[in-house]
Amino acid sequence: MSFEIVDRDLMGRIGKLKTKSGVLHTPAFFPVIDPVKNIIDVASIKEHFKIKQLMINSYLIKQAIERGLLHMNDVHLLLNFDGIVMTDSGAYQILSYGNISFNPEEAIIFQEKLNSDISVILDIPTLKTYTKVEAEKTVLATLNNAMILEQMKTRDDIIWVGPIQGGKYLDLVKECTVKMSQFPSIKMYGVGGPTQYMKSYAFEDLVDIIMTIKMSLPKDGPLHLFGAGHPILLPFLVALGCDTFDSASYALFAKDDRYMTSYGTIKLSNLKYLPCFCDVCKKYEVNDLLEMSKFEREKLLAKHNLWIICNEMNQIKQAIYEGRLWELIEVKAKSHPRLFNALLKLKKYRFIIEKYDPIIKSVTRGIFYISSEGLIRPEVTRHLLKLKKNVSFPDKTTLILIPDKGEKSRKYSLYLLKQLITLSKLDDDLSLKGFHICIYGPPFGIIPLELINVYPLSQYEKARKINIESERVVISALKILLEKNNYVKAIVLFDTTAITLASMKKIIKLLKNKNIKLKVFVNRFPLLNVVTKTISQL
Repeated sequence: MSFEIVDRDLMGRIGKLKTKSGVLHTPAFFPVIDPVKNIIDVASIKEHFKIKQLMINSYLIKQAIERGLLHMNDVHLLLNFDGIVMTDSGAYQILSYGNISFNPEEAIIFQEKLNSDISVILDIPTLKTYTKVEAEKTVLATLNNAMILEQMKTRDDIIWVGPIQGGKYLDLVKECTVKMSQFPSIKMYGVGGPTQYMKSYAFEDLVDIIMTIKMSLPKDGPLHLFGAGHPILLPFLVALGCDTFDSASYALFAKDDRYMTSYGTIKLSNLKYLPCFCDVCKKYEVNDLLEMSKFEREKLLAKHNLWIICNEMNQIKQAIYEGRLWELIEVKAKSHPRLFNALLKLKKYRFIIEKYDPIIKSVTRGIFYISSEGLIRPEVTRHLLKLKKNVSFPDKTTLILIPDKGEKSRKYSLYLLKQLITLSKLDDDLSLKGFHICIYGPPFGIIPLELINVYPLSQYEKARKINIESERVVISALKILLEKNNYVKAIVLFDTTAITLASMKKIIKLLKNKNIKLKVFVNRFPLLNVVTKTISQL
């Protein structure tokens, strides 16, 4: 197995996972299919949807063989599919129904016989209701099954997945991750038992679990998340570093007459229009679908749902390529309150996300800043870290703060800088020397003019009216600047359309607490002679 990462954004990545049946381009979705009779035939999944990877449950195959519905064979031949096949071992059945008649040794032998491309060891899911003692038992049992794999496997051409258990007990999740990554035969990892969190909309808990795993895994280790198949959640999971997913959601939702959209799921009976232009939605109206037989409607809804998932995966990949994955998840977060909570939870991990997020991306484009949630994004975190670590101007004694009003502020700042430099060379008055011009305002807080051409400090757009929560970044950045420099004078230009009076009062208080002599200009960019006179008089 080899996993080549070709592009990154946040913790998400576009990669190439090499298997014996071909290269899997990640992030990738594995449709889960029924081994006997799937609602969409495999040929259609491959040809119509251009999907080159499938997921099938090896325990269900075993049951079908025992009932005489299938004959033992290579799984590719059983499915008449020459793409990449991933087989699960039966953990979902344990999660749903309790113990199953399938032991870890059987799971290994059987999946090797099936000739799977990617196989999963039999793991014991950690239920949300478990005590810590019970949860620890599932971790030990799953790690023991990984040890059995080391002793029993006879082939090296199958990629084995080691699920990570521990659930809400993050110390156990970390322990399981570290120990699982030490098994040489485990080349891929899985988030164990996530469906119970997704079904209950416990997205914040899921963020904690995934991030705990990611912080303890090898950076090049591919991560699979079981049972994830809703378009609204997939961008978040990719942004957290998950590479592959599987689900039968496209079919299960169809059975319940549920119609997928990129922003949620709607009961077919509640639809008046079909907000999609896939082959199904182009051909039929809502009433057409409601009036046809249950079987036919279910089949068409499953096709539509799978189309929506495929479309979402392509949008995610394009967002990574363009470096706008944050903007995609920010839009998605507004679709559901619990998802919005998950977005806010990322603040806890902003320094980790910043480390994974590349500074230089495939496409250099400006970033969009709309509300205070954007302060979590890695570009803002990175700027504040660099301010604290690298930016020091010991010879600067006069701070000039100019409010961020876009291109107008940048032009004024550069004009002022040029004129002050010229004037200081001609004038021996030391009070004109040592000036330091900075632009202040969300999202970056404070941008010293020396850094104005550093990406993306002048390559961003923001809403004209920003909520007051966004302005806290200005106070944070100013504190950093004051700690690292020795200003004795300050000129602050205050524009009531750029920052609130409450934040301006905090700025003034910070400066006065440092015993800095201060002059505030309200709602105007003063002429050069006014600035120089003010500096001299302070």
